[in-house]
Amino acid sequence: MHGSGAAARSATERDPATARPRPAHRRSPAGGRRTSPPGGRRRPSPRRLLLLALAALPLAAPTAASADGAPLDRPGPALSATALLHCSPGIEDARRSPVLLVPGTGATPALNYSWSWEPLLTQRGVPWCDVTAPRNGEDDVQTTGELLVDAIRRVHERSGRRVSIIGHSQGGMVARWALRFFPDTRAMVDDVIALAPPNHGSTRLSTALCAKQGCSPAMFQQTSDSQFIAALNAGAETFAGVSYTNVYSAHDDVVTPDDGPAPSSALRTGAGMITNLPTQLVCPRDQSDHLELGVTSPISYAAAYDALDHPGPADPARIDRAACDLTSQPGIDIAKLQTMIDPLLDALGMTRASAAGAVAAGSAEMRVHEEPPIRCYATAAGCPGQAMIRGDREDDGVLAADRACRSTRRATVPLPRGWRRASVRVTRGAATVRRRRGRLHAELTLDGGRAVIRVSARGTTAGGDVRRWSTRLRICASR
Repeated sequence: MHGSGAAARSATERDPATARPRPAHRRSPAGGRRTSPPGGRRRPSPRRLLLLALAALPLAAPTAASADGAPLDRPGPALSATALLHCSPGIEDARRSPVLLVPGTGATPALNYSWSWEPLLTQRGVPWCDVTAPRNGEDDVQTTGELLVDAIRRVHERSGRRVSIIGHSQGGMVARWALRFFPDTRAMVDDVIALAPPNHGSTRLSTALCAKQGCSPAMFQQTSDSQFIAALNAGAETFAGVSYTNVYSAHDDVVTPDDGPAPSSALRTGAGMITNLPTQLVCPRDQSDHLELGVTSPISYAAAYDALDHPGPADPARIDRAACDLTSQPGIDIAKLQTMIDPLLDALGMTRASAAGAVAAGSAEMRVHEEPPIRCYATAAGCPGQAMIRGDREDDGVLAADRACRSTRRATVPLPRGWRRASVRVTRGAATVRRRRGRLHAELTLDGGRAVIRVSARGTTAGGDVRRWSTRLRICASR
């Protein structure tokens, strides 16, 4: 959806599903969000106090479907698609973690970010790239997720640093598809900063309604009862080493519910560090809607800057409450915003007059009556021949183990992305390391005979870190 309320967890709160303490938060911002009505402040209404009280409750347990998903650490298949990236100066060998901007459903990067996040990040000295989704994010979200895998790998390799992702609506949620089903990307990502993400879909639409009236593939997949949402959240929602900041509002008119005990945007399971941040936790009278959360909300900017500037996810305690008196983030071209609204609503199949109560199903030419099937790599069975063996020491952008028998005595194996130098050993044969299209590969000359051989590599990253990796190959070449 274009782009949930549970309060940020304390360092000692225990997750009832995992019975282990959550890691401590570390991080901060400098901004906030609006809405003091003219004539002075008024006390929060009983309804608002109830919403905030509900937000502090533990989130609902994951559904039983989570047990049927793909193995969490199974390498994803090889991808051939190349993402369309547009980057600021400073990405090459970046001096700090770059930001990858991912737009919401129906939006181009220009609509979402050219007048908002991009100039403001540049002012802060933060290098960035934006990525264009197929058919402006209305097509199959799985395809967008696969293109994001390519974007993460390339920005990581070009910058020599871990990437921070900022995404609005679908853009904040789809980053999790890449991390869930392509485990090598987890070591390449520092933060996922999601603004109004439909992490558990939205009840504004249902698969039954989409089947009847038609929805774009992406809107179909972002219903709360879709196969896509079930696959995305199966097993674990977050992963160790990645920080997750989810900013959402009880007044979101697209992602619902985003208040109460189980907001759609909030995350709870897995080993990642999580801050679930309803804007009303910072500014009780905040009225931010779905679109504002992604482009104008001072709270969204404050939380994102806090996450970018500190280890771990954003910390609500560090957000300056003076931001509650702002109507929009300083530095945004509000006049430009007015020219963006109509094209964005049109892409979602809405108008200004209908937007208040409309159920956005996507543009008319994109509507289908059946949800796209789940890709084989996102299922428990996996794709035919998909690898089950991981690298022993590092699962960093690397070869999924080859289960098919190789009938040739020569093979080429891609080494982890981001390595600058490497040495390779093979148990039966010889190896030469060469660079192809900016990535190191091991060219193997194998001894004949049926066997399972082991390929081991030791490499150095652009930052000087020494890494190890290994995989296995089956060969059946004659002697």
